[in-house]
Amino acid sequence: MAARRFANVNSRLTPATLTAKVASGETKLSAIVQRQITAERQFLTAKNEYVERQMAKLHALSPLNVLNRGFSVTQLADGTILRDAAQAKAGDNLKIRLANGKLNAEVLSAESN
Repeated sequence: MAARRFANVNSRLTPATLTAKVASGETKLSAIVQRQITAERQFLTAKNEYVERQMAKLHALSPLNVLNRGFSVTQLADGTILRDAAQAKAGDNLKIRLANGKLNAEVLSAESN
């Protein structure tokens, strides 16, 4: 019984079968490596596209980009940002930030909606 098992194992462990198994293993490994490389590239491409979309959103929401569209940021002398004309009164000094530069202004009158 043991001799038959040994003969069976010995017949499967010939140099030719071992070489074939190694070659088959190398082929499988190569395919796995290629799939891994492809998966990594797809992952990185997707992440790069995500980062680019997020950067575009940040750019669109950037206060400086808003200024470039013609808006300004107006502050009282103490730095408080004005959101309503009722926050200012005649005689207040204002700082106005534009896309290109700053202005200093004095309120002549204020009308709130």
